[in-house]
Amino acid sequence: MKVMIYDNSRTDVEALKILIDEFFMGKEIPYTLYLCANVSDIWKNIQSIDILFLDIELPDANGIQIGLRIKEMNPSCRIIITSQYNKYLIEGYKIHAERYLLKPIHKAEFMLDMEAVVNEYFRQYSNFMDEKISFAPIYLNHILYIEALDKHSILHMSNGKQLKTPYRLKYWNEKFEKQGFIQSHKSFLVNLNHVKEINKVDIILWNDDVIPLSRNYKKLFETAYTKLLYNIL
Repeated sequence: MKVMIYDNSRTDVEALKILIDEFFMGKEIPYTLYLCANVSDIWKNIQSIDILFLDIELPDANGIQIGLRIKEMNPSCRIIITSQYNKYLIEGYKIHAERYLLKPIHKAEFMLDMEAVVNEYFRQYSNFMDEKISFAPIYLNHILYIEALDKHSILHMSNGKQLKTPYRLKYWNEKFEKQGFIQSHKSFLVNLNHVKEINKVDIILWNDDVIPLSRNYKKLFETAYTKLLYNIL
């Protein structure tokens, strides 16, 4: 895994680095740790980063604006907010922050939160094989949404590709029932992890795709999305 820290306090960075090293070494998970000196360091590496520890109060940038841009560039990146104040908690929902850690960060709390974040990371990178669709593994986290088309369906992928399948939407609804995919319309099944915002009639994804949200599915979808935000923060 690739982990990044962006914090303007050298003391806080060193303390966080010790906790990160202890966690990954204790779990025997290979990792690379990047320490950012400025905002430009983030943009150089963010496409490949799995977890980012982001301080909200920064001298040269707005942490929330950074988080929003990161989610557009790399929706799979897990953002963990670090701050001395809890007043930014609500702001964390805007960028789908995985956790909100108050400084000084307590070791026991850190280890529990990291356990949950890393487990979710590996779960989201689960995949399946189906030669009727592709000869390569299909990663669940790379599926933005599934669209019904006559008696078939199309997987819309994060890399812009569309994979045609011989299955109806009902098949995917049952297959991904507990994987964070929720139906928003009779013809659409959406991966909640790629949702940026919801309005009255549409769902906006982080890549700016717009998915219809019908009245019949609105309550179910909004409940599932709210639960996701509640669980990650």
